[in-house]
Amino acid sequence: NLNERVILFIKTFYCPVLVKEQVDFLCQHHSREHILEGIASGNPGVIIDQDVMIGTGCYDNNLSWFMKLWKRS
Repeated sequence: NLNERVILFIKTFYCPVLVKEQVDFLCQHHSREHILEGIASGNPGVIIDQDVMIGTGCYDNNLSWFMKLWKRS
């Protein structure tokens, strides 16, 4: 499942350079449950740059958190 791969990526690449609490935060922030909460909030959005979607996130009090960023080709 995609979410499990994201969590594995975070743990593999960030554990050597971040403290445990930071890694735990990233894993929770990118968890399936947190993403579903964002969708359920009715505040999802996308970031468009030069007609290319480059990210997604949820808006809360005019702040945005981005769940994914796509590498532009």
